[in-house]
Amino acid sequence: MSDEEALKKHDLRRSPGRSTASSMLRFWGNLRRRRIILGLVAAWLLYIFFKNLPTDVPPVRRRNYDSTYRPQQPPSQPIPADIPLNGIDKADNNIQHDFEGPVKFYHLAPSLRGVAVAKDAKQNVLFAVSGIKSSSNILPMACEMAHHNRTRVNVALMGREEIDMNRILSLNGISPSECPIVLHDARPDYTAQSSTARMEKSVKAALGHLHAHMAPCAVLVDDSGSEATYFTSTIQEKANQLEITTIFLPKHAQDRVGWLASLDGSSLKQWNEVQIDIVVQAPRESSGSLTRLLKSMKEADYTGFSVPKVTIELPAEVDVFATDYLHRFKWPPRSLAGQSKMTLRHRIQSKHISSAEASLRTVESFYPATAATSHVLMLSPDIELSQSYFHYLMFNILEYKYSQARSAASDYLVGLSLELPTQDLGDMPAKFSRQHKEPLTLWQGPNDNAALYFGEKWAEMHSFLTNRLVTDPDLTKSTELHIAVSKRHPAWLKSMLELMRARGYYMLYPTFAQNNEGSLVTFHKELHQSPDESEEEAGESRPSTQTGGNIHDDQPLTADGEEKDKVEGVLTVATSMASLMSLDSDRRLAGRLPHLLDVPLRAYGGEEVTWTSSQKLASDYADDFSLHIGGCSSLKQRDQSVKNSLEYLFCLPA
Repeated sequence: MSDEEALKKHDLRRSPGRSTASSMLRFWGNLRRRRIILGLVAAWLLYIFFKNLPTDVPPVRRRNYDSTYRPQQPPSQPIPADIPLNGIDKADNNIQHDFEGPVKFYHLAPSLRGVAVAKDAKQNVLFAVSGIKSSSNILPMACEMAHHNRTRVNVALMGREEIDMNRILSLNGISPSECPIVLHDARPDYTAQSSTARMEKSVKAALGHLHAHMAPCAVLVDDSGSEATYFTSTIQEKANQLEITTIFLPKHAQDRVGWLASLDGSSLKQWNEVQIDIVVQAPRESSGSLTRLLKSMKEADYTGFSVPKVTIELPAEVDVFATDYLHRFKWPPRSLAGQSKMTLRHRIQSKHISSAEASLRTVESFYPATAATSHVLMLSPDIELSQSYFHYLMFNILEYKYSQARSAASDYLVGLSLELPTQDLGDMPAKFSRQHKEPLTLWQGPNDNAALYFGEKWAEMHSFLTNRLVTDPDLTKSTELHIAVSKRHPAWLKSMLELMRARGYYMLYPTFAQNNEGSLVTFHKELHQSPDESEEEAGESRPSTQTGGNIHDDQPLTADGEEKDKVEGVLTVATSMASLMSLDSDRRLAGRLPHLLDVPLRAYGGEEVTWTSSQKLASDYADDFSLHIGGCSSLKQRDQSVKNSLEYLFCLPA
């Protein structure tokens, strides 16, 4: 205890000031040591940084990016006008397209909002462009389509080139005020540095956004070789996924398929759906006429479409020249083994066949896989085709069968003829051929030389002939309003005429072939043969093909058609529909087909009728047919529940 008391007394005697001063000196000493240590560490880090700093980094604009680090800033504005057209200067020729960053569209949303809020009923059509080269083939077509004002035309730029869209228009000589199209900048950020995989992803994403906001009926792409392979293949792949029709425009598209600019969105949507089958029935000893027809088919223009299938029905006796030519003939032209679209059918029996058997053989030669889109083109071997015949057919089919503006009159259109006959089916001069002023006319008469029949009407012909053979197995009965059909025509044409008259159907004929404008086909008479089922084959005299086969006591013989019989129709020299359909004010075509209700309507006799009177004529003939051919003992026997259908013509046994 004495020691503890001594220590306490010693502490009380110490000075308070001396203890505080010593504590402060110890604190500042420790602080200076830490600052010195931190300074040395910082100097060492700076030394390491500058020692390892790269000296070969290119400018920021040409720098390759690591996909690990995402660029945070938006892409630069469009390059100035003095930069080369490809958007990359000479130093950038070695740029590596390997940027794999996420795809962002900084300029697409504003234009999409404008299309989404549009109030009109016009359908959208999209032209996809990747750069300058393809734009020269795409933009004129887009502007032409916009001038027809049947669709809302959209043009989307999706490629790598960093160029202002308005400058692309100016380079093609197009003023924005004169070309009412909607432009979409669908290029991603960092487009010049993007890898091919990133550009493919960008094209798919852009088309997906465009489809979501405008639902285009079709997307049109340049197919002249100017586009990169990845671009066209990616567009087609994504369009197929979205169920959008893809149309590939060939080189010089405005001259070769410029007529598509006048179609609306509904027609363009069916561009790839239409299928045409060609059926040719070759008579005996027909090598000359058959080879001429096949050569003209081979030289025709099928640009933009799939080449049609061909079925050739050969007789029992085929000459060696025809056999040799068919052995060497390839269809489609330049096709490889296994890609042929030609079918040969060879008859076995050489004996004479009846009209009923011949009608069945012809009608059974085709049946539509899809009645709405599959059609048949019946060609005589005496026909020679022009180069533009197929485009003419497609133009009319797409306009009159599938357009948004199609009228109820389209339901009464049985098909399209490629020729304007100078004689009716009874070999008398056709009265309607000289009475027209319009480029097209509707006539209630079928054609067997060169005519396309719509699939649904050909399927109806199957049903009609099936029922008719029940009530008249030999096809010998006739009505009081019967029209004689010359024996130089095949037997099936008579049944087709009966169907057309009973149902009020018409065929569309081109009258613009007159006035030295050239025709779509030429009918050569020098090698013409009567069909197998004609009276000649049964031992009767052959009707003359020079002056007509039927002579009637109540009709005087005339010299009408003498000059036309001497001079065959001259094939048009037009290699494209652009020149074929460019009639001016007097002929009133100028690249666009007239509305079907504005086309003159003519009964079989050639007199012009209205649609109302036409239905009255059809009703009268249907009554006559039911009583004399359809098996009805009275008109009251017919089933009223099927009044507007084919079955109304027949009273079949149970």
